[in-house]
Amino acid sequence: MNQPGSAVPAALGAGSPFVQATDTAASASSTATPAHLLAGLTGADPDSFADVDVLVIPSISLDATQLESVSGAIHYEERMLVNLGWLRQPTTRVVYLTSQPLVPELIEYHLQLIPGIPTNHARRRLLLRSVSDASPRPLTQKVLERPRFLARLRAALRPGRSLLVCFNVTELEERLARALGLPLLGTSPSLHTFGSKSGSRALFRRCGLPLPRGMEQLPDRAAVAEAAVGLVGQAAETGSAIEQVIVKLEDGFSGEGNALLDLRPLLDGSRLDRRRLHTALMDNLIPMAGGLNAAAFWDLFEREGGVLEERVRGQGFCSPSVQLYLHPDRRVEVVSTHDQVLGGADDQVYLGCRFPARSIYRQQLHQMGLTVGQALAAEGAMDRCAVDTIAFHDPEAEGAWKVLAIEINLRKGGTTHPLVALQQLTGGRYELPSGCYRADGQVKRYIATDNLCSNAYRGLLPEDLMEMVAERGHIFDAHTRRGVVFLMVGALSEHGKLGLTCIDNSLAGSEHMLERVRADLDNLAADSAGTPLAMAPHWH
Repeated sequence: MNQPGSAVPAALGAGSPFVQATDTAASASSTATPAHLLAGLTGADPDSFADVDVLVIPSISLDATQLESVSGAIHYEERMLVNLGWLRQPTTRVVYLTSQPLVPELIEYHLQLIPGIPTNHARRRLLLRSVSDASPRPLTQKVLERPRFLARLRAALRPGRSLLVCFNVTELEERLARALGLPLLGTSPSLHTFGSKSGSRALFRRCGLPLPRGMEQLPDRAAVAEAAVGLVGQAAETGSAIEQVIVKLEDGFSGEGNALLDLRPLLDGSRLDRRRLHTALMDNLIPMAGGLNAAAFWDLFEREGGVLEERVRGQGFCSPSVQLYLHPDRRVEVVSTHDQVLGGADDQVYLGCRFPARSIYRQQLHQMGLTVGQALAAEGAMDRCAVDTIAFHDPEAEGAWKVLAIEINLRKGGTTHPLVALQQLTGGRYELPSGCYRADGQVKRYIATDNLCSNAYRGLLPEDLMEMVAERGHIFDAHTRRGVVFLMVGALSEHGKLGLTCIDNSLAGSEHMLERVRADLDNLAADSAGTPLAMAPHWH
């Protein structure tokens, strides 16, 4: 089904700017390596592609059981719409796939954000395609199940001038790239282990980086129990204590795969009571994912394994991260740092971020990111990735702050799309060693979330939001390079949820923008219902 405002390739209709491929068989059988092909397609700026066709697959190819706990998960496919900024290159074309048709207002909104190009010109070079399948499976799998859909995609893309970009790369995305004969911008699934919890810890040790005390490659609950006994014993030998532990699924994401256990009721002096521990792992374990009980968590754990870590506490505890771009030629570029905003049970779940991370530990993040990035690049990883850390005040540490590495994300994540929005809309650069982002001499900052939500927002339509944006001035000003960028608007009516990035010259200004949007959404919802709000909005 073609969507409003989309270009129609020759294989689907006449008058299209998309040239039908005349040698699809040769394209599909291409054996050139992705790195070889991508070397000619990517420049210094990883977010600019000139004179290419970019096929965007925003498939969230992650564990389906964990995704069930994420409200409006299918609408996370909308987050990569910030990449429509590639259309500012006048000969670049974008094909954007989704499970369900996108709301026309959302497309027009993102097209009008693109700087320096007429909206109609950008619209003619955009093809939107939907498989019309809302089932809770990865979009890539749905595409692969439709051979006629695949044939139309292949015919719409220029041979030798096209590439595939996705949220994360699994065997599904590799199969799709082979089926279409396209180079794939991303890390091969053969390197997946470096993005797992156990693989991350092993790489951190190899790089000589500090990390929380813990044990990895644990296959089941019994192994977790023995690991807990061992950790507590090791701590006692050094005169320290471990009071709480976090059990992490090997491929958990956004903290949804974590579960917390308090060990204090189980301690007999400095040793754990094994019998009570085994009982507590079922009865007292607190999974972070909403709707997931301990039994369901252990079912997942025994399917994929995981790690056990000490739950670290400390004065000023926070969770900063560093983002990298690994170029196909193995250059490593630090592109950002963030302070993550956490919530949920015991502040384990990712809700949003502030950019950049605080200066007091920013240099440590840069160095940690470069060290990990160089190790990953040497293994053949490429595209975007991130290193998540925890930090707390320690007078004896560098800069009086101790930073511990906790995991590697070999994919795009919750900090990717706000950074891409900043890059596409302001044209600035992230500077080292300061860790500041400058556009036309001005330092830019932002606050972003995918979780501005309230039950009171349910029933608000995208057009209601767009009217509020226009009437209340919640726009992005291309002249000042300040303002609000909305996303995941499709989740608003059903789930009472949307995302936004508030870009300003100060974090205080970004916070003010967020609070203004919050207040105006409250008023809009109250006016729609005719009654005061029953629930205040929040970030979870």
